[in-house]
Amino acid sequence: MYSNKCRHARPVLCLQLTGTETLEGQECNVWKHIVKEGGKRNVYTLWQSVATQLPVRYEMFGYDNLLGSHYDKYYIDYIDVDVPKSLDDSIFSTPASEYDLLRHRLTAVLF
Repeated sequence: MYSNKCRHARPVLCLQLTGTETLEGQECNVWKHIVKEGGKRNVYTLWQSVATQLPVRYEMFGYDNLLGSHYDKYYIDYIDVDVPKSLDDSIFSTPASEYDLLRHRLTAVLF
């Protein structure tokens, strides 16, 4: 069953801050990860609101590293982001052996 509520849709990358720009009327920090895979250049970009620190857009130009798909251009606009009052830092630590399991769970949640 399709759900319009996306949960835990965050990329697993080592992003580097590359500057700021305005997106959707918001001043954003721009974070990028560029890697060559399969003989092709892959660029992953996250725009983060300077004011709220929340994600605004995530764009993948290359292999889809979020859901696991083919080489293409994808983007996700974060429109309604729920932020819990407190977070346990351990939720951001994923042992490498569980990465594929979590990716498959994320695919099931989004589709």
